[in-house]
Amino acid sequence: EQCQKENIKPIIGMKIDIQDPNTQEIYTVITLAKSNVGYESLVKLSSLIAKAENNPLSFEQFSPLNEDLIVIIPAYQNLFGNYLLNKELHKGKDWLENWMPYVNNEDFYLGVQDHGQIEERKVMESVQLLQKEENIKAVALHDVRYLKEEDYLAYDCFQYMREGKHWSYQKDMTLSMHRHMTSLEEMETKFSHWNEVLWETERIAEKCNVHFDFTKQYLPSYPTPDNKEASEYLKELCYMSLPEKYKETERKE
Repeated sequence: EQCQKENIKPIIGMKIDIQDPNTQEIYTVITLAKSNVGYESLVKLSSLIAKAENNPLSFEQFSPLNEDLIVIIPAYQNLFGNYLLNKELHKGKDWLENWMPYVNNEDFYLGVQDHGQIEERKVMESVQLLQKEENIKAVALHDVRYLKEEDYLAYDCFQYMREGKHWSYQKDMTLSMHRHMTSLEEMETKFSHWNEVLWETERIAEKCNVHFDFTKQYLPSYPTPDNKEASEYLKELCYMSLPEKYKETERKE
């Protein structure tokens, strides 16, 4: 609601871990809701992930719940990323063929990024070749971890503090650099050789149109056995759980 007041278009999505059944590797995909139907898909996926105790989803679990979702796979991950890094495009194509039956081709993208690392640029070159040969869409990504470019020092130090490790100013901080909130001009410079992946971000933004009526309150509907009143059924469940939650103890004098 506040975004709309500031004339900022909200785009709603989440990251989902999916396990490749052929390699057993876990790939993180970005999902974005195109419509209110897509938003409902996100809610269902989120519930499924919570039910699975945050374990990765299978293709079979993900596929029926991705209606009206844009799916972006960052191309630098795991075995697929190694294929692209080493220019083994035939293996990359085979890998993609395993995923295509489970996504909507019109809303499926490979994500490319450039945080100043040579490996990322090599992967980007391979994705560009794949796009020409296989007609696969690609889009620019940028991993934002802090606001200003100079904040990488504080960010890197914080990561070490969180893991309980000793941090040194002399250490290599390459992986923490260039992850600030970039300007349009910076992104245009990064992808000056491939402007199309930047244009694709605008096309994706145009596709995403989730609308909420903030004057209404939405509550989930839970079916109850024998058409009992929800309050009555909740009371029964509470009484049933009392012995489990509160073990009988001896009263101390």
